[in-house]
Amino acid sequence: MNYLYKIGKQYFVLAAFTAVIFVFYGNTLLNGFVLDDRPVIQDNTYIQSLRYLPKVITGCIWEHAIGGCKGLSLHYRPLHNLSYLLTWQISSSPWAFHAVSLLQFLTAAYLIFWLVKLLTKKDFLAFLTALIWIIHPINNEVANWNSAVPARLLVIFVSLALIYYLKYRAAPSRQKLFLVYLFYFLGIMSKETVVFITPALILAADFVIFKMRPVEFIRFPQARRYALFAIPLLLYLGLRTIAMGSFGGMSNVGSYVGGLSLYNRFYYFFWLFAEYFKALFYPYPLIFFHDVSLKPNIVSAEFIVSVLAFFAFLVLLYAVLKNGDRVLAFFMLWFFILILPFLVFYFVVSENYFAERYLFEPSVGFAFVVAYLLNFLWRRKRWPSGMGYSFFAGLPVKKVCKTATLLILVIIMIVSWVITFPRNKFWHDTVTFIEHDLQLNPNAASMRKYLADVFKDRGDYESAKAQYEEILRLSPDWIYIDQAYAGLGNYWHSKGDLDKAQEYYQKAVDASQDTGDYKSFSNLGAVLMEKQDYLRALSPLCKAVRLDPSAPEPQNNFGRAAAIIDGTRRENLVFLYMQLMRGGTSDISQISQAMQGGDGIFSAAEHTKINFKNTVCLYDYCAYIFSPQIGPEETLLPFLIMAEAFPNELVEVKKAVYQPDTGEIILNVDQKYQDRLITFMFPTCDNTYYAVQVAPQPAAFPSAEDITATSAELNP
Repeated sequence: MNYLYKIGKQYFVLAAFTAVIFVFYGNTLLNGFVLDDRPVIQDNTYIQSLRYLPKVITGCIWEHAIGGCKGLSLHYRPLHNLSYLLTWQISSSPWAFHAVSLLQFLTAAYLIFWLVKLLTKKDFLAFLTALIWIIHPINNEVANWNSAVPARLLVIFVSLALIYYLKYRAAPSRQKLFLVYLFYFLGIMSKETVVFITPALILAADFVIFKMRPVEFIRFPQARRYALFAIPLLLYLGLRTIAMGSFGGMSNVGSYVGGLSLYNRFYYFFWLFAEYFKALFYPYPLIFFHDVSLKPNIVSAEFIVSVLAFFAFLVLLYAVLKNGDRVLAFFMLWFFILILPFLVFYFVVSENYFAERYLFEPSVGFAFVVAYLLNFLWRRKRWPSGMGYSFFAGLPVKKVCKTATLLILVIIMIVSWVITFPRNKFWHDTVTFIEHDLQLNPNAASMRKYLADVFKDRGDYESAKAQYEEILRLSPDWIYIDQAYAGLGNYWHSKGDLDKAQEYYQKAVDASQDTGDYKSFSNLGAVLMEKQDYLRALSPLCKAVRLDPSAPEPQNNFGRAAAIIDGTRRENLVFLYMQLMRGGTSDISQISQAMQGGDGIFSAAEHTKINFKNTVCLYDYCAYIFSPQIGPEETLLPFLIMAEAFPNELVEVKKAVYQPDTGEIILNVDQKYQDRLITFMFPTCDNTYYAVQVAPQPAAFPSAEDITATSAELNP
């Protein structure tokens, strides 16, 4: 009977949580795909058939959308892929994905109940913790957004690892310890931060719950338990290396920590901690993209308050430990450990420093604290002694406290529902969602740009144009402002106004110098190609190729422009020279002035990086040999290399040959210029050229080896 009672109680808990989730989030089943759901679910071919099951391990969630994983994505989360793949086999409709999201939410809530029950042996406290976590409005984003699978799976697998670790500590067995490592591995396969989170929480449990002394952590049994976490970690890193490239797929370490200075990071660590803490107490209004436009100032009142809040938290944690409330201290550590990655690794894949979804996992700790206080009030048996409580002396303690507890809980539930349930309807589709959030935060430039792109994809170009222009008006200092200029360039290009398109593409190029986005350069080059301005198209196209060598469009356009220019070189040598160095003038008498820095497409560099080595003459041509000393950040345009013989005679460079073994460039010139001063010009992608003057000198008589080595190059 006792067993049946326990089973019935578990079913009651599940039924209660199911009912609460349905009351708070049932209307999400009517919603569609929003934001990232479209590229990673709706348009993702790799989740639409079980034949792509191997890609769960060998690919990444953004592979289909961005064309690959290696060097292109930071996230390797196979269980994220698997969740979508299996759900698609049920149905490709949005309701199925929302139903799975709510099921994952329910599973996480039940596991939290189970974990708290194991730690406290108190069903009511465990129930309250999971209930408050479910209804907290801050979790609305993760509950609604299909793309938030990793956050939900993290709570599931971290909770399971802790549950079986507690079971292992109560009754040690290899099977339970194996399950701890298994759930740790599955957690890492869901979200990268589990690498740190699960061991840290187990360490916290050993130190706080099981009162282990520091010296015990280095003794063999305990040290071995921690060392064995390396096995699933190394397995994950091996799989990640296969899918993402380089060791662990972490070739671009800078992307994991962002590009902020140490000063800014110091400031935002404390400011974000205080903001997240405040959001737990006052989660209104709910908004996807919070505007973080303040400039770091460590002497500001805001920063000082943030630092005080952080140290107040540490002092409170210490006081709780000293008071012996070890489970309460553990869940305070839960909050800190799970919020810590978002205090350090923000600005990794977006500029969204602060996001409500980042509190989904840490809010478990907050929910326990609130539940702990409510449970304390619920179980109160007598009034506190001292002044101020004599008024309550005649009242029944238990009845008043239980009534007060229920009243507080009901108020919390009503307020949470009023915030949460209406918010769900705005997740109906991307346009509805973004337009509503832009009313709350008009300066969310990235969201406005996303909305503009949605309008553009729908063919509503006028609405897209209006959003791009609004970005320029409201957020002129946005870090990705080049994307707004590029959007307007696309608009005018679609209208056939190439001059306006070129104007905005040029502004996009000017604004994208720090972002490293090849598309702005590619767009500018493409529109110049359409205007048949092939010479001016070379530089942006060349830079686009340099920024992303795998992008096919700029490569094709660059190759076509180079072929066109090279094909007309002989017939239009003077015109080509004037375009490059004189901006279109045909006054040959001014060539020497042009060489001193004219107004052409290319301008002379201040210091040359090309060294002349020697000349070898054979048959009717002389080979001028140069040794370039340019770095990988520069690119020469060999088909544009030109020469001028003193005083004002253009010299046709018959052939430019690069010797990869020696790093030398060999230029073939008619032997009649052997006794003349020749200035060679080496154009680069950056619209500059290196000028190298070669004084007349007797050519070196070629040896047999020279003849063999250079005869092919000397015969154009």
